[in-house]
Amino acid sequence: METHEGDNPGKYGSSAPNLVNRQTNEKDTVINVNGIEIGGGEIVIIAGPCAVENNTRNTLDLSAVPVLKRQTHLPVIVDPSHGTGHSWLVPAMAKAAIAAGADGIMVEVHNKPLEALSDGQQSLYPEEFVQLVKDIDKIAQAIGRRLFLHKSLLA
Repeated sequence: METHEGDNPGKYGSSAPNLVNRQTNEKDTVINVNGIEIGGGEIVIIAGPCAVENNTRNTLDLSAVPVLKRQTHLPVIVDPSHGTGHSWLVPAMAKAAIAAGADGIMVEVHNKPLEALSDGQQSLYPEEFVQLVKDIDKIAQAIGRRLFLHKSLLA
């Protein structure tokens, strides 16, 4: 769980949201979220890796997205980079996350993934990311949602 200094992230008046990684189950995630909200903090839930798997670095449990959206009033962000550990899996899982109702995705991007000091194996090249965003925009439109794109991605 990402927090600001101290036990009560909301008391510092930061405008930055608290990113809460999904715990081993949704109940524990909701308990952690409630604790931050009591302190006045803004929250975004990350539906991240759940279990370690042999063929992928982690197992990205996308069924957690609709569960968390049903159990909380908070935005749910999915991290397919850490959730899979492999760049070739990131686009498919990111698209599936949006289709499952995620409010956003968090993706590792690097100009030279093979030279990255960390997480290179799960990083997309910038041009792959631009294509992914365009693909996600089409999916969002198909299910009646809207993506907010920076003008640099619309070119």
